Amino acid sequence: MDDRRGVKVVITKDAYGLVAGEASSVGMSEARIERACSYVEQVVQEGSLPLAEVLIARRGTVVCHRHFVNPNVKDMEFGIEGSAYYLASVTKLLVATLVMQQVEMGNLMLEGRVADYIPEFGQRDKQGVTLRHLLSHSSGLPDQLSLPITATGPMSMFLEEIYRQPLVFEPGTRSSYCTWGYTLLAELLQRVSGNNLEQLGREMLFDSLNMRDTHFGLDGEWRNKALPIYNEEMEHHHAYNTSGLLSMMRGDIGAYSTCSDLAAFCQMYLNKGAYGGEQILSPITVQRMTERQFAWQDSPERLSGTPREQFVSLSKGLGWQVRGEGFFRGCDIMSPRAFFHGGGAGIRIIVDPEYDLTSIFMTSVMPSDIKASPLYSPSMKAQNTFGNMAFAAVVEL
Repeated sequence: MDDRRGVKVVITKDAYGLVAGEASSVGMSEARIERACSYVEQVVQEGSLPLAEVLIARRGTVVCHRHFVNPNVKDMEFGIEGSAYYLASVTKLLVATLVMQQVEMGNLMLEGRVADYIPEFGQRDKQGVTLRHLLSHSSGLPDQLSLPITATGPMSMFLEEIYRQPLVFEPGTRSSYCTWGYTLLAELLQRVSGNNLEQLGREMLFDSLNMRDTHFGLDGEWRNKALPIYNEEMEHHHAYNTSGLLSMMRGDIGAYSTCSDLAAFCQMYLNKGAYGGEQILSPITVQRMTERQFAWQDSPERLSGTPREQFVSLSKGLGWQVRGEGFFRGCDIMSPRAFFHGGGAGIRIIVDPEYDLTSIFMTSVMPSDIKASPLYSPSMKAQNTFGNMAFAAVVEL
């Protein structure tokens, strides 16, 4: 394998329910796609990122799937089939989907109070927090706990600290990103279903989408398939490569997956909840998940360019982030109907039903301070730029 060139990855219909095809067959420009891939290759080869994998699919056809590796990266078995990326916050999309399946089955309600399902949560005036609030990052829970984000231990340790937290604003009055809300949703799912996250995900989602390499936490033989997480110096990020963190089935940041598996997940949403002959979600549920949940508008104060702007303004759907009239974080030229999400280790997926298009960018590098300057890091710049170039490859509407 020549690491200085983008390696094409073949996707077959039998494996993923997506067909590999020519860009011209779906109204896209091969030359523009090559330009996008050349950009990513340059970013990797110059050392801004240790590796990258990209995928573009339109109208159910994968027109681009490449990966790139910096030759100076050591101890990295990238390119082996089934290698799994740390999804970080993209985990939340999987959990949100599982929650909405339970809503469809009559086991949960979006307006149901979290304390009705988890009584321990109701202390300190949190009885009014609903599932919708957790899914849309509008619960009023703080995003910071005394425990670091990379702490390991039994989930009860995290949950008990969440239960003790007071609210910092009235639920449903504004948005403020809270990763721990999805830790609560995972606990709620396990209480309602009687299964842990891995069992529930496999039964309700992963098997139906043929997402064979997607897991909540990695243990046993699967642990060896995880790509290392690097720091900005392209060295192993010790805090994120511990066996304890790898094995934790956290609902906010604990999943691992591949680019191909995520492509299937995104295609299911483009198919209005259907995939491979199965209806995973109702088309109506997909519509509700990918629309604004509250009537907030992004104000100039929220769009000040500070690092915190994305955390107070970015998520208004159910799990998914949706494009608002002001601030949005996907790519610059996606349509107003687009929905998307990112992960702290450098993953961004964009799904745009207006153009029947999916764009996926993946890397495995965690900034030393993820909240210091997230909009201007090399990873964030590459994610946004590739998204723009992928969308610009559409030449026929």
